[in-house]
Amino acid sequence: MSIAAIPSDPFTRRLQKIGQMIANGDLPNAASEMNAALKEQPNDPRIYLLGMRLSEAKGEPERALEDVRKAVSLNPVWVVSVTELAMLLSRLGRHDEAIQQAKKAAALEPNSIDMLTRAVDIAHSALKFDVALGWLARLADLRPANAHYKALMAHDHRFLGDNAKALAIYQDLLAANPLDTVALLGR
Repeated sequence: MSIAAIPSDPFTRRLQKIGQMIANGDLPNAASEMNAALKEQPNDPRIYLLGMRLSEAKGEPERALEDVRKAVSLNPVWVVSVTELAMLLSRLGRHDEAIQQAKKAAALEPNSIDMLTRAVDIAHSALKFDVALGWLARLADLRPANAHYKALMAHDHRFLGDNAKALAIYQDLLAANPLDTVALLGR
C-alpha cells in the first residue's frame, strides 16, 4: 500500500479522476467513465475498487461487496484489494469475515504500518481485542517509539480483563514520559 508504488500512467490518472468524481458526488459521470475504463481494461482490479466506492456512494452495499470481491479475485495477493474487502465487510457488520480478510492482508504485508493499523481498526470494530493485540504488538515492534500503539495494547488488555498487563504497559509509558495523559488516566 505504499504511495511510492502508485503508477502515473494515463490510465491510472484516468482512474484517479473517476475517484475524484465519486468523492465529489458526480456519480452519473463517474459511472459512465468507469464503464468506459472497464471496457478498455476489464481485468484491472482498481476499476472494481472504484466500483465498490461508487456502489457504496449510491447506497448499494451488496453491489459494493461484489465489486471488491471481483477486485480480489483478479489479484488475490494485492494487499490493497484484500484490505478494502476487509474494511467493507467491517463496515457492513460482517466482522468474522472482515477479520479473516484482515488476517490475509496482514500475512501479505506484515510490515505495513498502514495495513496493520487498518487491521487493528477492523478488530476493534469486531470487539476482537485478542486479535487486535497481535497486530498492535507487531506495530509496536515496527515503531517502538510510538506510545499510541502501546496505549492501545494496554486498553485492549484491560478489556480482556488482564489488568496486570495493562498496568505494566501504562507504567512503562509513564517511565518514558511521566506526563503521558493516556497512561496517567489508564492506570
